[in-house]
Amino acid sequence: MAITRELAEAVITALYAGEQLPKTLRELGITARKFYEYVDSNPELASNLARAEQAWAQNMASEIVSIADEDPDAQRARNRIDARKWVASKLYASKFGERIDLNLTGTVDLTAAIAAGRQRLELPQSPLDVTHTSRQTFDYQVSDNIEVPKLDSTTNVTESNGASRSESLPGPGGEDPPKSEIDDILG
Repeated sequence: MAITRELAEAVITALYAGEQLPKTLRELGITARKFYEYVDSNPELASNLARAEQAWAQNMASEIVSIADEDPDAQRARNRIDARKWVASKLYASKFGERIDLNLTGTVDLTAAIAAGRQRLELPQSPLDVTHTSRQTFDYQVSDNIEVPKLDSTTNVTESNGASRSESLPGPGGEDPPKSEIDDILG
């Protein structure tokens, strides 16, 4: 059977009235696949079907109280109620579905963690408690239009008894490199 807009609207109207969709489709001789393909091709019908399914879920949920009050068989009533609750939670999850609240509130104090991190970053003190500070100055010497820095490095040492002294650093920082090394470097 070919599906028309009028036929699709009749199915949607039956859902609003509380009829079950598979039963209505069977009575009209329409397969579920053809019905959904037709409805999906028309956004307005798809929107109407979604609202009708929500209304049907609302009808199912509202039957729960009357079933609980009127059905003399408690086990049968429980099964009917559970079925309606499940269907309503799936078709209209925003209203009847289980809600999981993932909002967390609280305060986290990071002061101790920051202090421990800073303590790990501090350099260990030597047993003599010697404090070093250094100063470097650069003098430039011009030789054959090539600038070569001349380093003068000194270190100020303060010992734990308060005595302070200056020391020249040995090696290239305290003396001029030999002329042959400069020639080798500059090529």
